[in-house]
Amino acid sequence: MERNPLVVLSVVNDGVGTVEPATRDRVVSTWRNAIESRVGSIVVDTNDEKLRKQFGGSDAYFLRPVSDRDEIRHNYMTLSGAERLARHVNKFDRFYNHDVVINVYGHLEVYSEDVIRALMWPLADYTIDIAVVVENWDDPSRDDETIGVAVEWAERRHVHHLVGCQVGRPTEFSYDPRALGALPCLRLLPIFAYKRASLDRFLRFGPSLRELEETLEPLRAFDMGMRVGAVRLVERTKQGVRKPG
Repeated sequence: MERNPLVVLSVVNDGVGTVEPATRDRVVSTWRNAIESRVGSIVVDTNDEKLRKQFGGSDAYFLRPVSDRDEIRHNYMTLSGAERLARHVNKFDRFYNHDVVINVYGHLEVYSEDVIRALMWPLADYTIDIAVVVENWDDPSRDDETIGVAVEWAERRHVHHLVGCQVGRPTEFSYDPRALGALPCLRLLPIFAYKRASLDRFLRFGPSLRELEETLEPLRAFDMGMRVGAVRLVERTKQGVRKPG
C-alpha cells in the first residue's frame, strides 16, 4: 500500500498573530527543504501576513485559521499540538485523500529534507500509529522544554543511506532525563508523523491523567495503547537559513 502524506508546517506566533523576522526565514527555509524531501503535499499553518508575503510568487498553500474551540470533544483546554493539527487537517482534507500527516514545527529551527523524510521509516511498519525523530541529548538537564525519550531499538532495522540511523519503539517520555534510565540520553525533535486514523483517535480520546499531570502530550499515545515508532539520527547537521533562489 502506497502512502500519501500531507506535510503541515506549523508556525507558532507571539500570541498576537505576528511572527518574528528570523522565524519567518526559518519557516521558508524548512518549506523549501520539505519540497526537496519529496515526501508529499505541503501546507503552511500561519495567519501572519508578512510571512505569507515572504513566500513571494511561490506555490505555497496556506491553511485557513481554525478556532481553538472548533470540534473540541472534551472539557480540558490543553495546549495540544496534535489536536490543533487534527482540526486543521480535517477541514483541509475532509475527504481523507491523505492517510499520513507529518507535522513540522518550522519556527524552531531549519529542518533538512533528510529529517523530514526519516519519519517515513518507522511507518513502514503498518502497526505503528505515530512516528517521532530522536537524536542524542548532549547536555541532558531538566528545563521543562526539552522532551527526553527512552527507546528500545530494533537491531535488524537500519536506514542505510543515513549513517548510524536506527529504528525502534519508544518506551518512555519525560522532561527529566533521570527518569528515563537509558544511555545515551535522547531528546525528541518537534517533528511528528501520524497515521490519519490514529490522529482522529487521538483527538477523540482526550487528555489522559498522566498527560495532564506531566503536561506531556506524547504520554496520551501510550495511555491509549497506541504504537509509537522512533527513528534516531546520529549525524544530523543543523542547517542555516537558505537564501531565495
